[in-house]
Amino acid sequence: MRLKRFSRKSQASLEFLIILTVFMFFFVSFVGVFNYYSHQIEVSNKQAYLSDVATNLQEELQFAQSLEPGFHRKLMIPATINGNAYNIKILNATQLGSSENISEIIVSYGEVSSDSNDFAVSLISGNIRVKKAISYGGDNNLSVPERNIVLIN
Repeated sequence: MRLKRFSRKSQASLEFLIILTVFMFFFVSFVGVFNYYSHQIEVSNKQAYLSDVATNLQEELQFAQSLEPGFHRKLMIPATINGNAYNIKILNATQLGSSENISEIIVSYGEVSSDSNDFAVSLISGNIRVKKAISYGGDNNLSVPERNIVLIN
């Protein structure tokens, strides 16, 4: 029995297609890995920006708590973080259901969900109360009416 042989042209075409397929596989794999890591870096940067805002707010509030009653100050809160809208939520001990005198600052892009890592949390000892909604991109009034109580707006 005699095997049919391919012509040189058809063999070269077949080899070319195999090589092209291998290169395409590596190219698509490389693009997928690059996309994954660039997304991870973007998420990490967003988290760092949120953490910076939460830390700055935490430091301002802790400073205000250390002062005597009657302290007033304007507090500027940025309108966006790196061009993205965000939310600040401040929960006091009553809202947290805690018996300790502690407050929590949550800074997030949109709503906080359990599977999302687009939020930062800072804890503050003391009682922080928000009278009105926090003004983003504007001045907020920070005052200390009583010892260990800080009011925003």
